[in-house]
Amino acid sequence: MKISEIIGSRVLALGDARLCGTVCGALMNEKRDRIKALEVFTDDDDDCEKKYLDVKRIRSVSDGTVTITDTDMLVFAAPDLSACPVNLSAYDEKGGSLGRITDIVTDEKFAVLSFVTDNGEYPRTDVLSASDELYVFRLPGSKTKIAKRKKRVPRPTNAENRTVKAQVFEISRYAYLRGKTLTGDIEISGETIAHKGDTVTDDIIENAKRRGGIVRLAMNAV
Repeated sequence: MKISEIIGSRVLALGDARLCGTVCGALMNEKRDRIKALEVFTDDDDDCEKKYLDVKRIRSVSDGTVTITDTDMLVFAAPDLSACPVNLSAYDEKGGSLGRITDIVTDEKFAVLSFVTDNGEYPRTDVLSASDELYVFRLPGSKTKIAKRKKRVPRPTNAENRTVKAQVFEISRYAYLRGKTLTGDIEISGETIAHKGDTVTDDIIENAKRRGGIVRLAMNAV
């Protein structure tokens, strides 16, 4: 399955018999070979809150709906994971541009199988290196390997020099909405900020985020 097919899905809580949110993003593990959690905007008019859903808690994904047992599966805190690389730049090992990463293909357990770029689809095993800025892929038949340097990240401390827990890793990417077409007007507090048939732009996304209408925008963008 593709991440693009999950983003924008409604979250159905079986035990509570209610649609409780909309999937708006994803988080990966440190190795970037598995989706570990989904970001979910909960339904509370336009004053929605972002929560996190461990993919192990998902019962099924089908027809634009992610099914969970109950709303307690959605939590405020998430581990310090890596951002989903959709919309990051991609290059081959000789520096040739592959455009941007447009999608991620996973198996049913959310293990990454391949990355889709503007230039084609590349298996996960062809990732030569990756960061929060861009991905580098091996050329076909290449056996190039790069030794990874160990990173030493100092633990955050408070005023008393005591180690504190890592903060929630926030994602502010809504690039998956860009270029989609609106199926209805987007109204916030009686004002229309975008019209049916409009193509979603960065300005529309930013306006919707600033005014608390990002969920409404996501639900009307196809």
